[in-house]
Amino acid sequence: MGSKARQRIIEQEQDAVDRAHRCLERQRGQTERLAKADAAASAKDSVAQRKEYARWIAEYEIGGQQLVVQRVDLREEGDDETFYVGRRSIRDESGAVFVVKWTSPAAVRWRRERGTEKGTVTLRRRLRCRGARVVDYHDELVRSAEPPSPGKGSPAQVAAAIKARKEQEAGSAEDPFLHQELERSRDGLMRDIVETIHRDQLDLVCHDRPGALVIQGGPGTGKTAIGLHRVTWLLDNDHFTPGQILVVGPSRHFLDYVSEVLPSLGTRGVTSLRVDDLCPGRVRGHDTAEQHRTKSDARMAEVLRGAVRDTVRQGAWSKFLDHGRLSIQIDEDILVVDGADIERIFDEALGLDAPMNARRQRFTDLLVDRMIDQASYRQRRQGQALRRRITSLLAGPVNATWPRISETRLYRRLLDDPQVLARASEDVLTDQERAALHRPAAGRADQEPWSSADLLCMEELRILLDGDVPDRYRHIVVDEAQNLTPMQLRALTRRCPSGSLTVLGDLAQSTGTHGHPDWSDLTDHLELPDGWELQELTLGYRIPSQVMHTAVPAAVAASDLTTFPETLRAPRDGELAMTRLGPEGLVDGVRRRVHELLAEGRERSVAVIADDASPYLEPAADALREGSAPTGGAAVRVLAASEVSGLEFDHVVLVEPREITDSGPGGHGRLYVALTRCTQTLTVLHTGSLPDTLIDPHAPAADHDRTCTRHHADGRQCRNRASSPDGWCRQPGCDGYRTERVRHLDDQPAVLHVPAGLDTAARLEDSVRADGVTVGAAARARFAVRHRAGAREAEAEIRAMLGDLLTEGRQARRTDGHWHLERDGYRLVLDRAAASVVDYQTVHAERSWAQYRAGVVSRISQRAQEGTASPEHRRDTTTERTEDERMRAHTPPVPPQGGPQDPTAAEQLRLFMAGLGQREEPQDQSMYGFLRHSLIADLYRTGNLPAQQETGDVLCEISGRSVLYRVLPHGDTGYGRLREVALEALEARWAQGVDADRVCLVLPVSPKEDWSAPALLGATGVSVIWREEDAWRGGEAVPVSGGHFA
Repeated sequence: MGSKARQRIIEQEQDAVDRAHRCLERQRGQTERLAKADAAASAKDSVAQRKEYARWIAEYEIGGQQLVVQRVDLREEGDDETFYVGRRSIRDESGAVFVVKWTSPAAVRWRRERGTEKGTVTLRRRLRCRGARVVDYHDELVRSAEPPSPGKGSPAQVAAAIKARKEQEAGSAEDPFLHQELERSRDGLMRDIVETIHRDQLDLVCHDRPGALVIQGGPGTGKTAIGLHRVTWLLDNDHFTPGQILVVGPSRHFLDYVSEVLPSLGTRGVTSLRVDDLCPGRVRGHDTAEQHRTKSDARMAEVLRGAVRDTVRQGAWSKFLDHGRLSIQIDEDILVVDGADIERIFDEALGLDAPMNARRQRFTDLLVDRMIDQASYRQRRQGQALRRRITSLLAGPVNATWPRISETRLYRRLLDDPQVLARASEDVLTDQERAALHRPAAGRADQEPWSSADLLCMEELRILLDGDVPDRYRHIVVDEAQNLTPMQLRALTRRCPSGSLTVLGDLAQSTGTHGHPDWSDLTDHLELPDGWELQELTLGYRIPSQVMHTAVPAAVAASDLTTFPETLRAPRDGELAMTRLGPEGLVDGVRRRVHELLAEGRERSVAVIADDASPYLEPAADALREGSAPTGGAAVRVLAASEVSGLEFDHVVLVEPREITDSGPGGHGRLYVALTRCTQTLTVLHTGSLPDTLIDPHAPAADHDRTCTRHHADGRQCRNRASSPDGWCRQPGCDGYRTERVRHLDDQPAVLHVPAGLDTAARLEDSVRADGVTVGAAARARFAVRHRAGAREAEAEIRAMLGDLLTEGRQARRTDGHWHLERDGYRLVLDRAAASVVDYQTVHAERSWAQYRAGVVSRISQRAQEGTASPEHRRDTTTERTEDERMRAHTPPVPPQGGPQDPTAAEQLRLFMAGLGQREEPQDQSMYGFLRHSLIADLYRTGNLPAQQETGDVLCEISGRSVLYRVLPHGDTGYGRLREVALEALEARWAQGVDADRVCLVLPVSPKEDWSAPALLGATGVSVIWREEDAWRGGEAVPVSGGHFA
């Protein structure tokens, strides 16, 4: 479309946006006039009414944000309508809906509609505005109401329409507005995503099933934004009121973000708190790592219950007994209770399911009732006065048995008195943990250096003693949940007993003392009556590609569940720089790099990040101030690693990353967070060695002598010395596994995907040598995720593998120019110039190339054969039994029928057969899919394990013989067609190197001629089976009966 035509559309949309703003102002004016009129008419001004009007008026404030974000054209029952979608609901001059708020069911339905689906949306147009001015638009869905006419429009218009339609059908239409948003300068805080929200994000925002929604998402996936937009959606769709929702986050920076985003979405009145502010009280101190670990552990709740139980002294009333009886005198009456009765009363009170002080009151009431029963009629006429007199006289034995104590006093006693702590924590804590908790009490309670963990403990005690529960909410949104301690999770449960939560986090960004291995470990500490559901965000929007891939090994070290990230942004030069400096030049290096970044001309933010205890933190800040860099404002900030979670900056300068990883539990998680705060560039400055999770490819190789990093097959950690760069000692008994246990992989491929048009005759130039090829960050990241390796080990293993595959592997070239080197189910992908390894792929579930070459036996296959697979792995029997089979699928064997396989001839035959496949008539996909899935299902049902081939064939071992099944969906089942397909199947088996004893054709109906099946078997050795009345018939190679394989 020409620029003039685009400008005309922009002008038309500008008219609509101007109208929306006028209508919004009109609605605001009407509300203000109504508020004044009601106030004048009321003799007594209502505070509640004034607040309500103020809230309504405030909702019209959009703070300079874009009001209208989208146009939607609809066709329903032959009628055409146009609506706009925006931040507020707006009615036009006639009262009709003109702008639909983005959270309404209709707007959500329109935004979810895909071009490949039947629907009512004929046009969905995104608008980009600066304030109230339309500057651009993007048609992300165009669906013609009439069948397209190929003769209409210029060739360029027709080509553009076809391209747009194909992109919509593939779900891959480019989003120019999102790319513009990613280039926007950052100031530390994030913004709302109303203008750029994607379908996968919107689905989670509008998630409406009961229970807890857990959203796992890596850096830059938008999970925090989703959580806050979800708050607005819940409110706008009448799930809750503002006062019923609590938002909990990790820091003041997060609260600042909430205070900006929620009002911009039209949401006010929602409570937001730092997680450390959940409990009332002033934090005056900080715990040591051991103290915090113990106080925040779930076992501490049992210790506190033990401390409360310890306050009760059964039998303490005995010192008040006279001849086995407790007696008091009321005027002339002597009232008596036997010691045995007191024991029974005590047991009854203690057995109540109630707070301890309620049980104390029950004990007192029962004693008083027993005394009143003995009083004279004249005394009982005193009523409550008599009860008060008796209660006062029983204060001695009651207080001795059941002393009243506050939570503060009890907690001070618990920490101060080793004997009290020992009794409360018997069989719960270790001596070392008790020693960590013990500290002398301060002179007064208001002088105690309470930590945030102490406040949580005292809240638990307050509930145990008095049942004084905190404010409750119907829904809680909690961010950075991976860092929550068990005691913090218990606090959330107390505030939301319904279990309706939105839990946001990333296990790989865990920096706390209680690392959760998976989300079920975390949710076990929550009471969730309606259960919980895990959803994962896998697409990163914000972080540069090279930076994300460089950070992956740190994520792997932090969480065993890390998956390979998808990044929206293509790699660009200059995204990542690593520089080693001398200790005396590091601070000056920071100053120089910051000034270089600021001198690039655009207003960009820069964050200098170092470990909390780094000796370079303050000197760097001082140097930047002295050098006139605007620290403290939006331009440059110097931050500790613990402060940057949830923040984003254009540029990040990371100082001495090893200090972060060496700083204690959660070090790798803190490094991962620090590495992923940038949107443009990352600079790593260091004086010493980098941690194993980072590597500078241009730095000289370090000394490799260290303790072996691997495990034996039985899970034992190896203790040998290793001198190889990949960290494996290769000594007898050490099998080189990086994990203690076999890991279950949901995304394990059965075969390596063969791209269309692969040129298997192409060969690399002889000048390509392993030492001249670099290993890219993406390849290291893929290896790290697959094999749980650090960056250094990934680099070393890929480099060694590259040398082997260059001389021994099969080579091929893709249509995009990239090279494949592969062998035995392992593949390296090189760039067009064969100068860098850009990807690593394998079908092996856990063995690396080095292990495979060394003859290490697959733990997965071995345990399957022995029948010792864990339930977790046994549920996926295909993964459990076929790692070696996967390898064989990529190893050309000598076929059992026909001559030895000649590689060149096999490649040419594959190309010839690919050409035949392109000339074949279209298959009946529904019948093909039905036959193929029926076959696979029946094979599984009878205890067999079919494997799907790249050609679409099915390979399965039955009764010791491997059978290759080829599905024939066409209606022609005459001998001529069967003979043709049988030959193609035999050729495919030989050309692909498939290790199959027999070949079997699978037909939708019986063969046309009765004699064709036995003739085909006799002449070619190919069997035939077919479906008949829901049963399989025929097949000498595979006996069948009752619809299933025998």
